Amino acid sequence: SALPPESILARDLDAGEFFELMKQRNAFKTSPDVETLAEAVHENYRAQAQKKGWTVKLEVNKPYAELTPDFKASNRAAALRIPEVLELINYVVLPKGPKTPRNWRVPLEKAIGNHIDRLGMAEHLGWEDERRANGWVAGKPRDDARKIHHALVEWSQLSAEDKAKDRENVQYIPQILERAKYYAAPVRSVATST
Repeated sequence: SALPPESILARDLDAGEFFELMKQRNAFKTSPDVETLAEAVHENYRAQAQKKGWTVKLEVNKPYAELTPDFKASNRAAALRIPEVLELINYVVLPKGPKTPRNWRVPLEKAIGNHIDRLGMAEHLGWEDERRANGWVAGKPRDDARKIHHALVEWSQLSAEDKAKDRENVQYIPQILERAKYYAAPVRSVATST
């Protein structure tokens, strides 16, 4: 609403291209396919838990379709955070198609690695906002039934282990996107390929 009319924008830039760039960042957020990415988030968690030997509660260690509404909502929120986190490094989430670059993961993984602390912090803030909005509070010991979690604190107060989890969650983004048949590309490359 604060932008000048298209006729005035057109004096200084290609207004059509500008508006297309603006819409790119919102395309996934309004996509009806958030469930696909939420399922990929959940299945990635289950795969990592099995690989690393984590103890996972029975109510979480099941297919996405069988999760409770609260657990599904948590996975949806994690899915919606992906484009928000990637916006910080000027990447946009897109559905895979015939023009999807074959090596899209390489530059994305490098960009994530170059900004891992910043992206980990953003992931934590998004997770914290979602949990608090759903009635969770900070406290020890963790008690899921009473919605108490020890990690509902500012980034600077998180333990090294919890910071590492947030960084790791960000590093899993490429494989989550792959699993859900999405990819991420720099905003500039998307603008020039359309």
